[in-house]
Amino acid sequence: MNPAEAITHLGAKTSKIPVGISYKIIEHFSAGLYTSPNKAIEELVANSYDALANRVDVHIPDIIEKDSIIYVVDNRAYYDKLPKQV
Repeated sequence: MNPAEAITHLGAKTSKIPVGISYKIIEHFSAGLYTSPNKAIEELVANSYDALANRVDVHIPDIIEKDSIIYVVDNRAYYDKLPKQV
């Protein structure tokens, strides 16, 4: 899809897009902004509620390994209220 076509689909539901952030990225951001990676996750949750989400789920694996993934998922309430056309 070219950029012009992509703009016409802004606000339209699409299939799920998996997004992953490595632990090193969280460490990098938390080094200057947060006292721990936990504070970075807390900020993601706060951002979800600031965007008018009414549900936020945090999924943390029972056993943390090098390639473990932590998910912070919200219901995107704010984005659903955006105009569908630019």
